[in-house]
Amino acid sequence: MRVKKMKYDIKMMGHILSLTLVIAMLLTNITASAQGENIVAFVNVNVIPMDSERILESHTVVVEGDRITTMGPANEVAIPDGTQVIDANGQYLIPGLTDNHSHPDGMPVALALYLANGVTTVRVFNATPEDFEKKAAIDSGEQIGPRLYIGPSVNGLSAPLVAPIDQLNHAVAPFFVVDLGPSTVTGCEDARQFVNTARELGADFVKTNLGLPLESFDCIVATANELGLPVKGHISDEVRTEHYINSGAEAQHATELYPFLSQEAVYDLPARHEDDLLLVEQNLPILIDMILENSMPFAPTLITPEWSFDQYEDLEGTLQRPEYQYYSSQVMAMLSNPDTNVFYTVAGIGFADEAYRNKIRAFGLELTKALFDGGVMILAGSDSTFEGGPVYGYSLHDELQLFVDAGLTPYQALETATRNSAIAMGELDEWGTIEAGKRADLVLLSANPLDDITNSEQIAGVMVRGLWLTVEDLQQTLDDIVAAYEVIELVPFANDDLGISGLVPSGWNELEPGVYVRGNPEADPTVIVQLSAPGESAESLALSVLANFGVSELPAEPMDSYESAALGWSLYQLESPMAPMALALAETENAAYLVLMAAPGEEMDALAETLFFPAVDVLTPIE
Repeated sequence: MRVKKMKYDIKMMGHILSLTLVIAMLLTNITASAQGENIVAFVNVNVIPMDSERILESHTVVVEGDRITTMGPANEVAIPDGTQVIDANGQYLIPGLTDNHSHPDGMPVALALYLANGVTTVRVFNATPEDFEKKAAIDSGEQIGPRLYIGPSVNGLSAPLVAPIDQLNHAVAPFFVVDLGPSTVTGCEDARQFVNTARELGADFVKTNLGLPLESFDCIVATANELGLPVKGHISDEVRTEHYINSGAEAQHATELYPFLSQEAVYDLPARHEDDLLLVEQNLPILIDMILENSMPFAPTLITPEWSFDQYEDLEGTLQRPEYQYYSSQVMAMLSNPDTNVFYTVAGIGFADEAYRNKIRAFGLELTKALFDGGVMILAGSDSTFEGGPVYGYSLHDELQLFVDAGLTPYQALETATRNSAIAMGELDEWGTIEAGKRADLVLLSANPLDDITNSEQIAGVMVRGLWLTVEDLQQTLDDIVAAYEVIELVPFANDDLGISGLVPSGWNELEPGVYVRGNPEADPTVIVQLSAPGESAESLALSVLANFGVSELPAEPMDSYESAALGWSLYQLESPMAPMALALAETENAAYLVLMAAPGEEMDALAETLFFPAVDVLTPIE
């Protein structure tokens, strides 16, 4: 359990699964740092290179390190000695897919779900500090995952959405700045500082959000242009469509364009969704010309309203979809509650009328086809997020299907997640098609996606920067995620002698008051300790307990703090000769309180979610 990781777990109350458990791709002694020495050859494979609509039948593709080195007819390509040979047996090889609009929100489970669905590149909007950490780890080869292009967000949410966002603790400073309007405008200086900070931290772009004042937007764009950072995001009431697109910024979501096509041109939620769409015939040609003049690619994220409406119409049924099994019980509890499900909330604010929802569904398809026919470069993006939005990875395939429903061919739809994505990021010479010299991000499919776009889901394996992950590897990762969510039944306890009440794991053995072990301590170091000490300091109590684990001192500073209903806690991460430990300490005028959990490293974060944080949250002094 890493320090930064645990800090985010505290903010999310344990909603995030351990990287160790999620990224099970580091199995069979393969590591990201060693992938450069591997040579892999796909033989007897039908290549869909995505440079044009064609299939190169019965080819061999050789990969050395993270690059495609040779490609040609199977009977013409020599395979180097020591090569790992993958006999595709007539399967189909496509470039790795790109999700051009997603919100992993620091959740390691997202990385696994992307890869399991063939997504090897992700544009991350509203990037958190954890996303920056993951990008650095992936880029350095320390961690396996999709390539991340990340952008922090400067935000101006309208008032009706602030409460649910705050409940989700999604406002992670300094990357998510809530600006409620002119009374709280931060001004140009702060806008410039935001962009400069983003650049220093390694952002690939910056995101503007709803409610942003015009002055702040202009300063963001000017500063970003000076630093060579693209600007992408939402259009606010003050900025408006013409100004946004003509500034060179890249608008997101089909619904962002609706105000320009309406008489009631209101952009900020919730009023925007009263739009009438009466100016489509008049303004759509103007909109297309404006987009083309500014060379703006566009990700309509049709799946976003679709997913939101599905939940509003049948929340329980939508959450029964198989992909939700990879979210923790805490996240599912949040999604099941309409008050904390942001996408449900949005639908209820602006789309309560069924006829209007159906109108928006249909118009999204019509608009996407009109933009495509007009020459606009369409990008595939899912807007996936754990807050109630589409599920990571899976939803990108849903978006491709919606493109086909809109009238694109399967090839044209697939292009939005491959070649177009690389062009939009200015990196077509590096990836996006299958060619010698390009990055080895590839997906092997068991059926032809040009026949049926749903075949993009028939994944037989994924290669990410030259590292080959079989379908068995990918499935094992998903199985590990589900296994890590195994529920520990917690039962109430109250101990008058200890002066505390709280929760303890059912079926664990109580070695002595307040000390519960999962099994034989000589074989299993997993233990949770909950104690109080009248008249003692928290440090004194901690040191007396830690001595039993071979630890003689506390870290100089806690890694974070947490306020439960009863106590204010200082949180620590420690290593002992027995096992990693999570420690929470609280102190009042009368007593000190302690919750300590030790567990094997590979289980630490899962147990933190299901045991440690719940125990901390409810431990209460008995008066």
